[in-house]
Amino acid sequence: METNQDLGRAFHGEDRLTALPDVLRVQILSLLPCRYAVRTGVLSKNWKILWKQRFNHTTTLKFGRKYQNPANQQELVNEIQNYMLAHENRKIETFHLYFHPDTLNPETVCNWIERAIENGVEELYLDFSQGIVSLKPTGKLRTGRKKFKLPESVFQFNRSLTSLSLSFCTLTGRYQFGYFDCLEHLQLQGINLNDTMLVKVLYNCPKLQSLELRECMSLKYVEDIGSYSQIKKLTIVHCPNIEVIDILAPLLHSFHFLGKFPRKFTLAVPFLSDCIIMSTLREYEQITNNWEVTLLKHDSLQVLTTCSSSLQLILGSGKIVGASLKNLQELQLCMENLRSSDLLNIYKLFMRYKLQQLETLFIELPTSWSDPDLELDMVQKNPPVLNLRNLKIIKLNNFKGHINELFLLDFLLQNAVSLELIVLAFAHEYDRAGGNSVRLFNQLSQNPRASPTARMKLTYTSLDENNTLKPAHSKHRSLKIFMFLVSVVIKFACYRYAVVRTLLRGKSEKDISSVLSSKTIGQNLYYTKLGLYPLYLEMHFGTD
Repeated sequence: METNQDLGRAFHGEDRLTALPDVLRVQILSLLPCRYAVRTGVLSKNWKILWKQRFNHTTTLKFGRKYQNPANQQELVNEIQNYMLAHENRKIETFHLYFHPDTLNPETVCNWIERAIENGVEELYLDFSQGIVSLKPTGKLRTGRKKFKLPESVFQFNRSLTSLSLSFCTLTGRYQFGYFDCLEHLQLQGINLNDTMLVKVLYNCPKLQSLELRECMSLKYVEDIGSYSQIKKLTIVHCPNIEVIDILAPLLHSFHFLGKFPRKFTLAVPFLSDCIIMSTLREYEQITNNWEVTLLKHDSLQVLTTCSSSLQLILGSGKIVGASLKNLQELQLCMENLRSSDLLNIYKLFMRYKLQQLETLFIELPTSWSDPDLELDMVQKNPPVLNLRNLKIIKLNNFKGHINELFLLDFLLQNAVSLELIVLAFAHEYDRAGGNSVRLFNQLSQNPRASPTARMKLTYTSLDENNTLKPAHSKHRSLKIFMFLVSVVIKFACYRYAVVRTLLRGKSEKDISSVLSSKTIGQNLYYTKLGLYPLYLEMHFGTD
């Protein structure tokens, strides 16, 4: 009986394909998608390194961010034209264009894309913003620039495209997405994608595995995901006009959502293992359905990242449900605030859901230097007692020693019975602003803990960038932007704190009140708005 290994063999036991000259076999490999060509290396010794010679017949053209500010646009156009002519008869593996045509004839740009398509391009990245985009995620260009109009006809000869990224352009006509039979990865940003177009994408791209939608302002309904395709990863970022997300996707294992919560949300995904839920809502808003049932009823979930606003939406109803996260291994909480209600929401999250497999916990603490008022009776009354038996590593970032942070730290130390390491990452400017991180750390090191083997480590956020102890989602682009903004805010807050400390040193309470109420200082540094006044009084009249 023949096996798969016998398929290429002739009647006399000869492997005719392997018997071909290397030149012909390399030519055959050059016609295959890259990943399939690499797989031929396991067939036999004669094929082991042959696929590497395939790249002599292919090329990669990248006109990326180094062309962001060309001194002469025509010079850049000429360079692209010369590259295209030089590789006219070679297969193009990747074509990356980061360019705004401005007054350039659109037909010239379309001709570049068509030539790449005809040369069998597999990965096509088209970003027509050239970095000149709105400061807010609105999907618009700045300085009154108009988006490039991209007709669907440029893709009509596509037979090999597996990855496509379109950013900041207008899809003209009635896009059918009918030329993407092999497409597996699709990213759309700042595109006029509407509900009808999305249905066409799902229906006409049967091999689609990854879909990423960013700043698509015309999109209102995200439905039938997985009904027509094999999508395994779905990302939705800053699409604020979406009203309904109704997902039935049996193969989906990764779901990332950052932005305004929709009016209705249903996520029927039995094997979801990777999830990001980040909300832009500042306060709890009434949602028409129960987020706990539709979102967190996933026992297969292993990695979760969420924020304080999302916790308000998920836990704000106060209803206890029977859902569990029993297989969750890593949890990251990005806390914009840490008031009494936020602290209680963290307690609720641990109490309501079974987190028996949780091993690693990352908490991004607020960047504000004001210590929020806590309702101590609410926080101290009946503190939860849990058995986090598998929690081994905890990292608190932007730690400042505020009373709410101390309550959180004590809660974790008392309940993590198998804890091995807890990292307190102070802002590097903490000491410059008058704090003493080493002294505070030494004091906290004496705190009682449930795990006798737990050790505490001191570090600083600015020195921790290359640390291997990072959340699984730390490389996510939107989260990296979020963390960058956090670092900017905290550095600016430290600077203001240091300035205030210098101005108020040695002054009386009356003088402090006068300084804080002065028009120049008060308006420029926003002392009162920051809520720092009680802290300054304590700094002056208390021990330094």
